[in-house]
Amino acid sequence: MVYTPLMPELSLALIVSAATLLAVIVLIFIVSSMARRQVSHPESLARVLQEKHLAMLKDLNSGLNALGDRLSASQAELSERLRSTVSQELIQTRTALATLQLKQAEELSANRETLTQRLAQMNTELQGKHDQLRTEVLTRILQTLAEQNRAEQEMIQTTMRNATAQLAASMELLSKTTDTHLEPWCATSFPKSPTNSSTPSNRTARAPTAC
Repeated sequence: MVYTPLMPELSLALIVSAATLLAVIVLIFIVSSMARRQVSHPESLARVLQEKHLAMLKDLNSGLNALGDRLSASQAELSERLRSTVSQELIQTRTALATLQLKQAEELSANRETLTQRLAQMNTELQGKHDQLRTEVLTRILQTLAEQNRAEQEMIQTTMRNATAQLAASMELLSKTTDTHLEPWCATSFPKSPTNSSTPSNRTARAPTAC
């Protein structure tokens, strides 16, 4: 007997074909046996189907329970993560707000101090300007009063000089007028007596001063 290179492959194919044929025969036998059982024993078939249905329901229930547990665990984990994230964000926000509030308080304090210093400086400058202005006003008022007083004094002196001059002129004119009117009366009322008269009456009799 001569062996060729195709003989091992042919033997393997024959073996596989034989195994397949055997499996098909066994499957046909099992199916026919189950068919005979179903025909001969319908109660057992219903019981088997019910058991399978119950087993399937149990498996489904177990799967749903497991899925619910996983969902609950996932939801709890997500809630915890969300709570942790929100807590961290709240802490960060609170810290940022506290920092901002502290910064604003420091800025307000610095601005208040600067404003106070500025107001004090402005008050000092205004007080100095007010004092200077008051000094200038008082100086001008005193100068004006002094000038007015000087002018009034000059006017009074001028008026008094004019009045004095006018009074002197009036007195001189009145004296001249009086002398003019009294000279005739003196001549007639008090005649001139001799110079060598020695009588007491002549010595004591005197003319008025105007004559």
